[in-house]
Amino acid sequence: MKIISLTDEYNEKWNHYIQANKKAIVFHTLEWKNIVQKVYKFKPYYFLAIENGKTKGILCSFLTKGLFGKKIVSTPFNFYNPPLFDDEETGKELIDHIINVGKKENVRYVELKALEKFNPELISQLNIQENEHHFISNLKLESNPEKNYYPRLKKNLRTLKRNAEKEKVILREFRDESELKQFYDILVKLYRNKHNMIPQPYALFHEMYKTFGENFKLLVAVHKSKIIAGMVLLFFKKQAVYAYGASDQDYVRFSPGTLLIDEAIRKTSKMGYAELDFGLTSPFQKNLLDYKSNWGAKSLKLPYYYALIRSNQIPELDFSTAYKPLRKYFKYVPLPVVKLISPIVTKKLA
Repeated sequence: MKIISLTDEYNEKWNHYIQANKKAIVFHTLEWKNIVQKVYKFKPYYFLAIENGKTKGILCSFLTKGLFGKKIVSTPFNFYNPPLFDDEETGKELIDHIINVGKKENVRYVELKALEKFNPELISQLNIQENEHHFISNLKLESNPEKNYYPRLKKNLRTLKRNAEKEKVILREFRDESELKQFYDILVKLYRNKHNMIPQPYALFHEMYKTFGENFKLLVAVHKSKIIAGMVLLFFKKQAVYAYGASDQDYVRFSPGTLLIDEAIRKTSKMGYAELDFGLTSPFQKNLLDYKSNWGAKSLKLPYYYALIRSNQIPELDFSTAYKPLRKYFKYVPLPVVKLISPIVTKKLA
């Protein structure tokens, strides 16, 4: 078996493997790799395991240089693309290879996010550590999605829809990049005012829109010709991913975010998708976990695996609580400044 660095000549093998592998998701695609490279300038380390001309596994990762030094991560921020392999030996070869790359790069650690637990024997052989902290929530889509909704949510939705119809709130897909920019303005303001968090740069949304093409959708809620909320969806095979969402807090009386999720569930069900990924959630965000479960989503712990190289312990930063004492002042930063510093700061926090 050979572990081969991904180059253009192996793109076809990569694409064929992820199309055939049932566990592959949108963040395994070469489109996602290209987006991360272009937006953040992170160095990719993508590998294929090939034996007798057959691809038996793949591994995605990026080298990042943050505030506390270098690390290798499977993909930055709150997304995930675990190594995929046909058998344990292939998995061991791939992970051992990226650990050796980490040693050569003198990183603090190598972090791999997995959707399933690794075999205990594999963990022992590789001398890696497991950490289960964040949750991932998935909704199995059905022809009648409302049957999975929590009863109180069904009742609330009926009221919200009547109110939306009365107030002429319209739900539709975005029409052009100017509307994408309007959504981004809402997201920046929400992140600053409510979450005290730095948003991702506009370049990320622009590149997702341009690179994913038909596999990128932005659903928007419109009131009196003004966009008041939006929801970014990414598609790959039978899965839809709820990547980002934001609502204008001046229009919370309409609950546009809730209306958009209902619209997304109905739309993706009709389009034949089997699953809607609600994304990563911190255990400290109990209300958000409960909200996701109200739609019928099932939440499971997402295992992270660490190979410690220069660090003595696995990192404990939680994106919902990290730097909280400093973040309370973030709401005073002017919005144009937030947009200006976002590309620099997010890169350092990856």
